[in-house]
Amino acid sequence: MQKLLLLFGALVLSCTSVSLSQSTPSSWLELSGLKAGQTIQVIDTASKKYSGTFVSVSDTAMTIQQTSNQQSILKQDVRSVKIVKSSQRAKHAMIGAAAGAGAGAVTGAALGGCSGSCFLGSERGALAGIGAGIGAIVGAGVGAVLPSHGTTIYEASAH
Repeated sequence: MQKLLLLFGALVLSCTSVSLSQSTPSSWLELSGLKAGQTIQVIDTASKKYSGTFVSVSDTAMTIQQTSNQQSILKQDVRSVKIVKSSQRAKHAMIGAAAGAGAGAVTGAALGGCSGSCFLGSERGALAGIGAGIGAIVGAGVGAVLPSHGTTIYEASAH
């Protein structure tokens, strides 16, 4: 039973260890690559969020179109800029389900095929199938709740 709990713990960890880290650009020049009309989110140094579509950028400021007005934000007041993407829940759930199924199948196969006090007296293949099913469910759930924040294209360097 301890072996089962240890392997189940490894399954859960493998499903939740998706690396979301990426390097964050800190050059204001990165903003010149934006296209007019792209949906972005700007966070200023006072932690206020501005969401809208990109209009323009200069050496000293950037302009976004919000619902009812255009907002210009000075370069020194910008903490970060992100390109807003649509929700990725379905994609994350599918990736999680695939990873979970694989990890579950390996876990189930490792538990099966033993002699004496086997878990549920099952064969290796049957437990691999059960593990894959459980792993897919756990992985899909974990994947579905992963945040989808968009891509940070500018982050001011700390002074």
